[in-house]
Amino acid sequence: MAEQDIKLRLTADGADAVAGINKVGASLFKFESTTGSLISKIKTHWLGFTAAIAGTMIALNKAWSLAEMAAQFEDQKAILNSLAGQYNTTASQIINNIQDISRNMISMKDIVDIASQSMAKGFAPDKLQELAKYADAVGDALGISAAEGFRTLAEAAALGRERTLEAIVGIIDLNEALGKQAEKMSDTEKAQARYNIMLERLKDLYPDVESAILSTADKMERLRVTVENLQLQLGALIIRIGVGLVGAFNLAGLAIVETAKMIISPF
Repeated sequence: MAEQDIKLRLTADGADAVAGINKVGASLFKFESTTGSLISKIKTHWLGFTAAIAGTMIALNKAWSLAEMAAQFEDQKAILNSLAGQYNTTASQIINNIQDISRNMISMKDIVDIASQSMAKGFAPDKLQELAKYADAVGDALGISAAEGFRTLAEAAALGRERTLEAIVGIIDLNEALGKQAEKMSDTEKAQARYNIMLERLKDLYPDVESAILSTADKMERLRVTVENLQLQLGALIIRIGVGLVGAFNLAGLAIVETAKMIISPF
């Protein structure tokens, strides 16, 4: 049998292959250009991105700080409200009255703190309000703020601290003022007597306290108090918004769970 050679010749046009390779190369070049452009933009705006992130973190930290401050204030106010109920008044009324009497020289936070401590020792709110009238004058005399002047007055009257009383109105000797009657008085009665004597001396020392013109330092102090009060109000707003968002997220989560249950239950 004769051998037969079978030859198969494969021919193809290389143009299509070249075109495909060119497309791949163009795609790689485009990807490289795009990626390089993105990296270049990130490098160019990196400081802006960093500043934006840092600014956001600072804002969040500040918001958290304001919310914490407001929460602590509300806790203290609740305590004061409980004490105020014994005198048929409220914490809000005490705060508003003392702010008006002190010509807004004492912040809400300081009022709540000082009033709570004094009333816990049996000092009535109307006495505190009378002392608040002299807070700025006493503060100026002692070189302290009106809030610290108010605190000093309240502590001196409620606790009978002799050195503090002497610095404010001079020595108050109940034995000298009341004689043997002082020996029979209770601590509460002695505190009342000290208060009466101190108030009379304050009236003599600062007769024009209600009509006194605010100094530049007083105006700056009142501005500081206003800012502090606004921070408390802003903190309370942040808490309300935060609670609302948490409630919304919880509601959304519950809706998702219930929807998933409805979808799965037929199966």
